[in-house]
Amino acid sequence: GLSRKKEINETFEDNINYKNAEFVGLTKDSNISDKCVIQYGTDKLKVLYIIPKGRLKQVFLMKV
Repeated sequence: GLSRKKEINETFEDNINYKNAEFVGLTKDSNISDKCVIQYGTDKLKVLYIIPKGRLKQVFLMKV
């Protein structure tokens, strides 16, 4: 699932990789990249940054 960035630690505001993110999600999809746009309900979300550590990748997204 996705969660609104407001619910995530505010230290993300200081990092340029996370600054514009509106959503944070987790995925097992190894094909996802920062070139992807994901359909989420009626919204389209652009992948901004991926942290590929561990079994699940953490994905930072914004509405387009």
